[in-house]
Amino acid sequence: VKVQKIKPEVPTLSLNLRHLGRYLVNTDVVIDSPQWKQYTIDVVVEKQPGQGRDGITLNICLKNRGMIWIDDIRFTPVEK
Repeated sequence: VKVQKIKPEVPTLSLNLRHLGRYLVNTDVVIDSPQWKQYTIDVVVEKQPGQGRDGITLNICLKNRGMIWIDDIRFTPVEK
């Protein structure tokens, strides 16, 4: 039996947020701590999203092997 040790890698998330076919965010987020930590990304949306194809699409993909927990995603409007 051949055993291969896998070198641990820093987890990296590929995150993109789209509205009306245009990227609002297209970035990688490095998870730099094994402890729970809040990550915040501020995004300006020029038009109030509607439903269906007019809405905002969020895609999150873990780029390397491993497991992470995502326990709270919020979209919070900011008053001008």
